[in-house]
Amino acid sequence: MDQINASNVSKESSKNQPDAIKRCLRTLFGGNVAAQRKLSYIYYQGLGVSQDYSKAFGWYLKAAKQGDDDAQSNLGYMYLEGKGISQDYSKAMDWCFKATEQGNAVAQSNLGHMYAQGQGVT
Repeated sequence: MDQINASNVSKESSKNQPDAIKRCLRTLFGGNVAAQRKLSYIYYQGLGVSQDYSKAFGWYLKAAKQGDDDAQSNLGYMYLEGKGISQDYSKAMDWCFKATEQGNAVAQSNLGHMYAQGQGVT
């Protein structure tokens, strides 16, 4: 799964936190793919929040639909493992294929694993 660089997170005073949250939400809902993928990772790992695979899945899906190959690869993995969504090898293959078309090495590795295990292969 992708890494998060938290060094660019501003240190808002408690008084400004509601405004900071509103700005972040505008960025997320405005279609910022990197922000969506980072929030997904935060929920996936439970970094400062309760771990929530369903929320992670939802934000990865938003980013993946915008063509983000890391999000597509991560969705494939989540479908493969059944994290946040019912396990579905066919959908895992579909998302991994989309990511591999963009050269995503992790998705390529996951596809190789699925082929080796006969998962999603018809």
